[in-house]
Amino acid sequence: MSALQGRRGDVPDRRSTRAPSRRPDPGPSASTLGGLFEPIRGAAWQTWDDLPYQVRLALKQARCLPSREFVGGALPPAPPEHEDDRIEYAEAWAVGEDSWILIEGRRPRALRGSAARPWNLTVRRNRYVGEVRNRYGTVAVDADVATAGDARHDLDGEQPAVLDVLPAAVRAQVLSTVRDPGFEDQFLLRERHKGRPYKHRAGVIRASSRQVIAVLATRQIEQRRWGSVREADRQLASTPWDVQALTARVGREEVVTLEVVDDEVALDGGGAIALPPSSSDAGRSG
Repeated sequence: MSALQGRRGDVPDRRSTRAPSRRPDPGPSASTLGGLFEPIRGAAWQTWDDLPYQVRLALKQARCLPSREFVGGALPPAPPEHEDDRIEYAEAWAVGEDSWILIEGRRPRALRGSAARPWNLTVRRNRYVGEVRNRYGTVAVDADVATAGDARHDLDGEQPAVLDVLPAAVRAQVLSTVRDPGFEDQFLLRERHKGRPYKHRAGVIRASSRQVIAVLATRQIEQRRWGSVREADRQLASTPWDVQALTARVGREEVVTLEVVDDEVALDGGGAIALPPSSSDAGRSG
């Protein structure tokens, strides 16, 4: 289920993405108590589970999705910096058991009061070659939660990246596997129940033209009807991580372009893939 599905009042919070780890070596970890989460609103492209309905269906019917994806992220369109910014961009990625994909979305920016335009998509698929290594395990927290307090963690005067709050052993594996990434992203979601946090879900990808490593790390505490938000945050920050890490060599990149036009998707300028009419409440798939 999507992190946003089934919520009536609580929506997850997210740590900022696209911030590479600032540590040249694993070093001590930062705590999730030291940093600010930002609430996720209902707009599309906020997470992998929030891709627009027609975009996800287009990817599925064009057979662009990786098999059994286990982690993915997204970057929503940024607000225009200038009045003459005519194009908006969005991005998403997903890692599965046979490949990883990068989706680049582009469309004309809608004028005020006009309907949104359809997305043009460039899908870059990187299939694995040779052995695919999957590692699973529970990793203890090595951050100093006792002294983290309620203030922002200070890492050279800046907020720590998501990778910095994961255990040093995980961080060392990620940084050493792909030392010079051509693409990287990371996210950390905090899910809440009746206002109190109970789950963290972190995702990291680092990829070069030859290799990729992706990590999904989760941890969860019991949902209680009592206790403060501060107590729940501290308990969650002390909970070990359940970690899955995938490492693989990749072959030649495959590029597919998709054009979503009304209720059709044109594949590489060829035949169209019919989409079912969208409803007023399409919801989220996947």
